[in-house]
Amino acid sequence: RAMGWLAHDPSAEIALPIQKRPLPRFLTASQAEQLVHQPEPEYDPLRLRDRAILEMLYATGVRVSELASLDTTALDLEQSAARVRGKGGKVRIALFGQAAHEALVEYLQRARPQLLNPNKPTRALFLNAHGDRLTVRSLHRIVKRYGEQIGVDISPHTLRHSFATHMLDGGADLRTVQELLGHSRLTTTQIYTHLTLDRLRQTVNRALPSLSLEDEE
Repeated sequence: RAMGWLAHDPSAEIALPIQKRPLPRFLTASQAEQLVHQPEPEYDPLRLRDRAILEMLYATGVRVSELASLDTTALDLEQSAARVRGKGGKVRIALFGQAAHEALVEYLQRARPQLLNPNKPTRALFLNAHGDRLTVRSLHRIVKRYGEQIGVDISPHTLRHSFATHMLDGGADLRTVQELLGHSRLTTTQIYTHLTLDRLRQTVNRALPSLSLEDEE
């Protein structure tokens, strides 16, 4: 029997459901504040280090790989800035506030010299107990551990998401956040606007339930 061939694929006419990109998880401002204060220094070099790590991740929104690769020479403490090498080798400036500045200074003055191995000099900013550069995996473990202490399951990327969300909530424009995050495309940054709009919608729905704003997208 002769086989019949269709001139076109009928399945091409079927409209597939649009797959929405999941919104990133983030901490509230109070959770972030609680998190960065978990490693109370107690003059322990590792806790001083961890405090500086958490402050820097939240204050700058850098990727965990970018933080792991930071050298002391990349810091400009007078300007509260760090020179970060991001994806594709692109360099950008990450700015940080007073809390992160103070945590960094305390770490550099009181903790890093104790962690530094005199037999293995290094420019690496964040060191482990053996004087080696902290790995991305170690940074993940550190963040997860302190997250568990406040009852949340987080990763370093959660702090990056929190930084972006809180920047937009605070009135920062999208282009500025894009530059600070090191996104090459604005569309990547725009996901955070959906997040902030969702929060606004939920707030209005709680305050004025009779309006019951729905997502019109």
